[in-house]
This record gives sequence, C-alpha cells and structure tokens, in this order.
Amino acid sequence: MKPIFRHPLILFFILLGMIPTTGQAQQIRGAEINKSWNDLVLQIRVDVYRQGATKDSILFDWGDGHLESLGTSNSAPLSSTIIFDTYLGIHTYDSPGIYAIGFRDSFLIPNIKNIEEAGMQSLVLMDSIQLFPSDYPFASSNNGPDFIGYQTTVNFINNILLFHSMTWPDVPEGDDLKLDLIQFPSTGSYNFPETSNTLKIEEQSIIWDLPLETGTYAFAIKYREQRADFKNPGDSLFISTTTRAFVIDVDSSMIISSVLEPNTAAEISLFPNPTHQQLFLEFAEANRITSLEIFRSDGQRVYHRSKLLPQAGHSTLEIDTQGWQPGLYQVLLSIDEKRVVRSVVVQLGWKVYHRREMNKRDSQEAIKRG
Repeated sequence: MKPIFRHPLILFFILLGMIPTTGQAQQIRGAEINKSWNDLVLQIRVDVYRQGATKDSILFDWGDGHLESLGTSNSAPLSSTIIFDTYLGIHTYDSPGIYAIGFRDSFLIPNIKNIEEAGMQSLVLMDSIQLFPSDYPFASSNNGPDFIGYQTTVNFINNILLFHSMTWPDVPEGDDLKLDLIQFPSTGSYNFPETSNTLKIEEQSIIWDLPLETGTYAFAIKYREQRADFKNPGDSLFISTTTRAFVIDVDSSMIISSVLEPNTAAEISLFPNPTHQQLFLEFAEANRITSLEIFRSDGQRVYHRSKLLPQAGHSTLEIDTQGWQPGLYQVLLSIDEKRVVRSVVVQLGWKVYHRREMNKRDSQEAIKRG
C-alpha cells in the first residue's frame, strides 16, 4: 500500500516557536505516548514525568490539522520529587493515511549534562501512525508497543552496569519491531552520554557500560513497527513509531574510579558470543585475574570463581553455560584491583530447542486425541 501523508502539521510547527512564560514552566523528566486504534479511531495515553508540580493539561496535535487540550486524567507521586501525569484522548480521522502526532511541553529539568541549557529547553515528542481502510486485511486495527514499568525503574548491577529494561505486549504474527537509541526529542543541542566502554541497545535494554561522571543524563529510544502485507505478499507495511524519552540519575555508587587501560582490556576475549553450550575466556596474563563473576540481567549471580588462574602467560578458561536461561549476561573480571566488564548472550542450544519443540508437538497431538 502506498503511504498517504496528511497535513504537514503547520499549526504544530507554529507552536514550536512559542516559548512559555516563566509562570508556565514545568520541570519535565520524560514522556511517552501509548496508542491503539480501530479503523479511523485513535486512542492515546500520554505519560509525562515531572519534577515538582503537576500540569492540568497539554496541547496535543492529532496530525490532521486538529489541536486539542487534553486534561489530566491521573496524577500520582512516584517519589518526594517526581510526579507522574497521565492524559487520555480519542480522535476520529476523516480518511486513512500516515499521521504525525505529538505534543510540546516546557521546560526540561535543569542541569541535564548532555543537553545544553536544559532548563531553558522544551520537550517535543512526536510519533507516527498509519491508518488503513477498514477492509485492508490484518491492518485496520492495532495496539502499539507499550513500555512496561515506570521510567524511574533503573537496574544497576554490581556497581558497574546500568540497565533500563523495556518490554512490550505479545507481538502479532507477521509484525516486526525495531528498537533504536535516538537523540532526546527536545529543542536543545543533544549529545549521547559518554561511556568508558559501550552504550547500546541489546536484549530490549539500554546497556550503559561504565558512566564516567555523576549527574543526570537524557536518553530516548524508539520502536518502529512494521507488519507483513497480506494483500501484497512479500511486502511490509509501516504501522507506527513509539518513543520513550527519559532521564537517568547517576550517583557516585554507579561510578568506577579505576578501570583497565585500553590495551589491557583488549587482551580479554570471550567467545563464542552468542553462545549456547560453552563460553571461553581468554586472557594474555591470566595470573593477574583475581576473580570472575557472571550476572544475569536481573542481577542474579550465576557464576563465581576466585583466584581464577594461578599460572602466568596466555590461558583459556572454559565455562559450561548449558542450563542457563537464554538472555543477556554480564561478565565481571577483577584484574590488578581494577575491573572490566563484558556482555555475552546465551541462546538455547539446538538440542534443547529441538526437545522443547518435540514436547510441544507431543502435547498438541495428545490434546487433539482427547
């Protein structure tokens, strides 16, 4: 189906030039828009995280030339300083097409390290949806991806790794969700947070491997949803985008004062990655390793070994991963009173996968036989 673009949001972009007065200023930490639709009727839930007072309403752009003031449907304190505001809306469109929807709100909380003059900047959160004719197969209705859990839920494992986990409802057959780390949607100049190792999306989480400084940092992630085109086999349809904009507060407990020199860290090798039966650790000077720990993404330690390899020189350690749950694991090495971390993904082995599929098939056949 050829996309049909509707209304270039002229009124919305006029609003982008309007700066609220000091009395209207709000301290915003983040926001997201949850969406569901049937035929040409779109329902939304806007969640805004504020620091300080609640806000009675936001001005929402439906993308077809209509602006609507949405009142607060719920406001709840998440902590002594953070307020969670929810706004609900429903809108009927005149015709199918692709619509850019969203809102602008001001101001962001001050002192965000990776947004210039954050306290003077506005949040500009925009998503897109495609509405199809009611007779278009398997495309006229949809529940967009929904981030589960509050933005304030941040997991920090063993004083080294920072995770911001995210999940979504069961994905319909034929759907594809792509998750990307994007620039924070604001009017200010943005830079991705600095890291001593890596900042990436993996296994539905942002992995921020060793923040360098304490402070508040802004992030944003975006889902792009596509669906198999049953009307034109082999093609795919754009369905929607869903953005989560949020901040993470890094305190001194999340900072490592001493990390390995790059050359030393490069001498550590983990393979294969992903793995499903065995994991090999290779290090040029094994006698310098004082301990090895491996953690699941929920923080549970699954492996620990002290005084790993007493001999000097190049060595390889074999770790049995059979029976481990599939998912992302963090490998933490202590070397010369310093620490380094690596990520590894554990997958189901072929034999385990085959056995599960056979058991599933046997159970289905038993149900059919009654």
